[in-house]
Amino acid sequence: GILALSIEVAKWEILLLMRLISYGKGMNFMFNTLLYQLEKSADPEQWRFLKKYEKSLFLL
Repeated sequence: GILALSIEVAKWEILLLMRLISYGKGMNFMFNTLLYQLEKSADPEQWRFLKKYEKSLFLL
């Protein structure tokens, strides 16, 4: 999509989608841990963008 401006962002889109899917399958902890580890290593600017994008997914 338009939001997939780079391979990096596309990778995050997949991670966020997997996280949304996981909510109904009792895998929240695993994905939250994964995203926490990624958060610590991610570019802060990119992370802010992804947080906004994640919120927009929940509004759909």
